[in-house]
Amino acid sequence: MYYSELFQRKQISGESVEDYGNAILKLARRAHGGLSLDEHDRTDVQHFHSDCVDNVDFNDTIRINSIIPDNVQVIKIKGKVFMRDATLFIDTGAVVSLVNKNMVPDIELLNIKPNYKHIVSATGQPLNITGIIGCEISVNSEVSVHNMYVVDNLLYDAIIGTDIMKRIGIVIDMKDEAAYWNNMYVKFIGSSDQNSVASSALYGVNLIQTVDIPARSEMICFGRVNGDVNGMIGIIEPKSQLTSKYSVIPARVLTKVCDKDVVFKVLNPTTKTVKLFKDTNIGTFEEIDKVLDEEYDSDIVPTSNVVNSLCEGISEERMQDVQVDWDQLTKLEQGQLRELLNEFSDIFAKSDSDLGKTNLVSHSIDTQGHGAVKQRPYRVPFSQREEIRTQIQDMLDRDIIRPSHSCWASPVILVRKKDNTQRFCVDFRKLNTLTKKDVYPLPRIDDMVEAFRNSKYFSVMDVAQGYFQVPVDEKDKEKTAFVTAEGLYEFNCMPYGVCNGPSTFQRLMDLLLAGIQWKSALVYIDDLIVFSSSFDEHLCRLREVFGRLRNANLKLKKKKCAFMKSEVSFLGHIVSADGIKADPGKVEAVDKFPTPRNVRMVRAFLVITDHNPLRWLMTIKNPSGRLARWSLALQEYDLTIEYRAGKLHGNADGLSRRGETQTVVAGLTEISPAGLQLDVIKDLQIKDPNLRPIIDYLKDGNLPEQITNARKVMACSPDYELFDGILHHFWTPGPRKRKHVRKQLVVPHSLTNEVMHWCHDDPTAGHLAFHKTYHKIQERFYWVGMYKDIDYWCKSCVKCATRKTPKGRKPAPMLPIPVDGPFDRVGVDVLGPFPPSLQSNRYIVVFTDYLTKWTEAFAVRNADAVTTSKLFVEEIVCRHSAPRTLLSDRGQNFMSNLLKEICKLVNTKKIFTTAYHPQCDGLVEKFNGVLTHMLSMFVDDHHKNWDVYIPYVLFAYRSSIQESTQETPFYLMYGRDARLPIDVALSEPTVTYTDADDYKANVLTRLQEAFTLAKDNIQLAQQKQKAYSDKKSAEPDYEIGQKVWVYSPASKVGLSHKLLHPWSGPHRIISKTSPVNFKIESCDNKKHQQILHANRIKPFLDPDDPPDAPNVFHDETDIQDIENPDQEDETIEDNDIETNVVVEVLDKLWTRNDEGRLEPKYFVKFENNTKENSWVKPDVIPGQLIEEFEENYKGRGASYRKRKV
Repeated sequence: MYYSELFQRKQISGESVEDYGNAILKLARRAHGGLSLDEHDRTDVQHFHSDCVDNVDFNDTIRINSIIPDNVQVIKIKGKVFMRDATLFIDTGAVVSLVNKNMVPDIELLNIKPNYKHIVSATGQPLNITGIIGCEISVNSEVSVHNMYVVDNLLYDAIIGTDIMKRIGIVIDMKDEAAYWNNMYVKFIGSSDQNSVASSALYGVNLIQTVDIPARSEMICFGRVNGDVNGMIGIIEPKSQLTSKYSVIPARVLTKVCDKDVVFKVLNPTTKTVKLFKDTNIGTFEEIDKVLDEEYDSDIVPTSNVVNSLCEGISEERMQDVQVDWDQLTKLEQGQLRELLNEFSDIFAKSDSDLGKTNLVSHSIDTQGHGAVKQRPYRVPFSQREEIRTQIQDMLDRDIIRPSHSCWASPVILVRKKDNTQRFCVDFRKLNTLTKKDVYPLPRIDDMVEAFRNSKYFSVMDVAQGYFQVPVDEKDKEKTAFVTAEGLYEFNCMPYGVCNGPSTFQRLMDLLLAGIQWKSALVYIDDLIVFSSSFDEHLCRLREVFGRLRNANLKLKKKKCAFMKSEVSFLGHIVSADGIKADPGKVEAVDKFPTPRNVRMVRAFLVITDHNPLRWLMTIKNPSGRLARWSLALQEYDLTIEYRAGKLHGNADGLSRRGETQTVVAGLTEISPAGLQLDVIKDLQIKDPNLRPIIDYLKDGNLPEQITNARKVMACSPDYELFDGILHHFWTPGPRKRKHVRKQLVVPHSLTNEVMHWCHDDPTAGHLAFHKTYHKIQERFYWVGMYKDIDYWCKSCVKCATRKTPKGRKPAPMLPIPVDGPFDRVGVDVLGPFPPSLQSNRYIVVFTDYLTKWTEAFAVRNADAVTTSKLFVEEIVCRHSAPRTLLSDRGQNFMSNLLKEICKLVNTKKIFTTAYHPQCDGLVEKFNGVLTHMLSMFVDDHHKNWDVYIPYVLFAYRSSIQESTQETPFYLMYGRDARLPIDVALSEPTVTYTDADDYKANVLTRLQEAFTLAKDNIQLAQQKQKAYSDKKSAEPDYEIGQKVWVYSPASKVGLSHKLLHPWSGPHRIISKTSPVNFKIESCDNKKHQQILHANRIKPFLDPDDPPDAPNVFHDETDIQDIENPDQEDETIEDNDIETNVVVEVLDKLWTRNDEGRLEPKYFVKFENNTKENSWVKPDVIPGQLIEEFEENYKGRGASYRKRKV
């Protein structure tokens, strides 16, 4: 605007030349607002062209006359141009000064003025002049601005001509190889002692980003230093031209460079917002000594302290515990928050003794005219008296209490906290009963959490020892008196434990936040939260709250404060930008509570608990420990506890005492390590009927009366011995183990479950597999049949069964799907989601015919039931006829009622695969892989055109031969081969038909032949696939009524998939729907039924029904002998003792007993060949022989056979 006025301004009639010149001057200054102070002086009325040091006749050609011979030294000095390191060439033959365009920042190029001169070099070559600019040149610490011509591709960074030399008085001393720049001594570049001259380097400071400085405000800005100055400490000298040009005032600060970045303040004293663009030069940075001398100008220190704190963080001593999500804030935001926290650092308590005292409210105690209550002090152990004395002295020093002459007195107790420290508490129960209750309301928590909607930034604060920052009315201080062995004291501040304390504090905080509560901040007693939807808004709200806290003389606890958080915990809720949810730690007990299975359990969960103990707690005379803590906690509430007998409700503290399903072991009352004491084991060994015979024989030499039992005792006795009356067993490990005899503690039958529990179920055992558990027990314990017991224990362990999948488990055999005619059986599936295409498609719906292998694929935006059903009707039924059977997985779109009704209308049977068994629809699944493979070959880099190529890849698939049919889908559909583009170009004309009947007969013949061959080939391929698959499969031998585990790998939100237990149950088989599919129901809910493939179930072993324990010293013949008294007793002879002793196990097989359970048998060899090798039960085989056999033949599947007996 000013430029146009300047060019259009004409002398008005009657206007003097002087007035006309002054008007032109004002317009010129406005048009060129970026002029320096010197330039303003040169536009003064009294300033004439002849007086200007830059006097140049713009009508003449300027020649740069300097031609430097080879033997003459070039005069070059170090300096800076626009705060960039530069080499300055002092040219006494140049009339004007030049600067290389590369040295001028882009933002300064906007200030270039047009050039009207023709400038040539000494050789007469014209120079490419861009224009004239006010250029900043600094040498040492001297900064000046000069008009210089901007030249493209200048040889030097800048050429200093005689115009600048005259202006600042440059003197050249060729003898010393130096120049005097404005009376400063500067050595030439390349001089012999250039490095001996100490001079401070100057570095430019430019803005990192564009900033808007509000009117009448001071802003923290970030700049970048142009140079290798990381870690340096120095002074930022502001650029004076910034003030004249933008009317802003940068601060002169002492700061430290952090990653080339510095922090400084800029003041905008104007009434308008000022924008400073990125890369704007703010000033210069000059390094100083890291340790400031005492002589240094002290007025710099206060400013430098502020900026240094912004650069390196708020003082560690004051703010190290404040929680801030720094990573989520930009550098500018970090600086603004640091400045705010530093500005209000006085509202944070520096220590426990640094407390404020508010003047907004005071606590009063209205005892309604009752007389004083005086109680005797509680008896305190001598070990606690010193602690009470210390805490009293601390409160005296902090002016929390004072000595008292009151007639009131309440006793003192110490309560141990979780960190093992002692909390000083006063028992105000009697005072509270006399106090008139304050009914000041507390805010509703559900209303408070609703106020956080649409907020993204949250800050939570906690008032440090809030009660102690509230004074007590002078007239009521005597009522807070407490008595100790040291004397009588009373509170100056509101004590903890008084009944109206929460109401008083809530009233204080409501007054504090009056006008902004529910809008920008909320408070619940001493929990304060500030919320907002933007950073700037949040900063303003924090400033408002901080200011009110300062005015109220309240201080915050640093460790419990968190600022600018995206997610915080407040009043039992997790509050974030995504919404509000319950704190997992608060609802864990309810979340883990078992699902009620009957009316009684539901009532037990809902009904209130028995409160009779709480009545006693309110009247206990001398509470201590946990009782004291609860007693004091209840004093702050106005409540009446009514007793309700426990027989009237069945909850009994529902969450903490909930019932759990446990395995009850007969004869074992408690699973505890205490049961494995030697004296207990000794008594139980004597009482165990299996161990009593061998103990009697080893102790007294007494044998059982029955010959068979006596033989067994004598045969086994070398492996046993008594130590201090406790039976032990000796065992020699097999091959590949340490060769030394192990002494094993013999475990009585009543303790075997406890041993297996601690060696398998306990966290120190880790629920490891059978072999590791067996080895761990075998190293320490022994009992007959332990191998079988441990094996069953590990297999029946509920946690192991729900977590582990059996190794070497053979899948069920393959059942090929029969095919009839084309489009008799059709499979359907959905692929996706894919990245949205240009047509917004995200899914592919695929249909496949099981005979011809003809496929249809359609790109759709969504794959819901409506879309799938419409494609089935329009693209399959209308084009290929209604199929007899439609097979799909169990997706919601396929199981919808809409698709079921459509299938009924067209007489199509809708069938589904079993859950988590995609092999059932293997044809479609295989084509899905082929389809995605082909699309991947043509899709673009951004995956936006995948749907365009679907028709093309479908044609490629349909015209390709299929391995199972040995034909192409195209031929099986149309009775002719597909004509490819290459066929049209190269092949000869095909046979033409003039009669439709001839063509029909020919096509029919070819299709019949093709269908026959296709069916035969499909059956042959299915037989091959089944033969290959069945090599590693086995017929499922599950029975109706058998309990099983079900594999359910679905992951849960918030839980790790790797830590889940994928097997659930138990379930019960209720029918067999096919050779490999079973219908099952939940044992807990019979209405929950499903059909599953055999590969998804495994047998359930009931931990409450273990196999019968063997009796090594008794057998069936013993019972027969007892029941038949007429049978003659056999005499014991020496040769009978050694008969039929097993010395080696040769083989093993599994058999099924009369009850249908699998049990092992072993093929054994007897000592001295007293009996032929035969199959026997493990009960008659020494345990170490079974263990050696299992260890030697571990992993050799051929040695283990399974038979059905």
